[in-house]
Amino acid sequence: MKEAYKTPLKNLYKQLNTSQNGLSKEQAKLHFSEYGANKIKRKRKLEPIKILISQFNSFLIYILLIAAVISFLIGHFIDGMAISVIIVLNSLIGFFQQYKAEKAILNLRKMLISYSRVLR
Repeated sequence: MKEAYKTPLKNLYKQLNTSQNGLSKEQAKLHFSEYGANKIKRKRKLEPIKILISQFNSFLIYILLIAAVISFLIGHFIDGMAISVIIVLNSLIGFFQQYKAEKAILNLRKMLISYSRVLR
């Protein structure tokens, strides 16, 4: 139903099978059984450990881990340690950025008004 705001009210009532008084109780029950409750799904809680673990799930990190292991195996301990430090720093920076961003999103969601008044 594109551009419903341009449709004359009488035609709109006919298309939506309703009236100026809203849906009847039977229609509301039918819509509820067909579409479910009109609720916003709440997203999971903020889980720092999952955020931290997700920082190590990257193709670049895998390559760096392999390079660090190879460096240690061939006796280049300084190179292996440098690569390991880079992996840890990258993961910590990514963790703090993502944690702060998700915390900000949760705080914004708390500010949303989650109710409305409708005519049925």
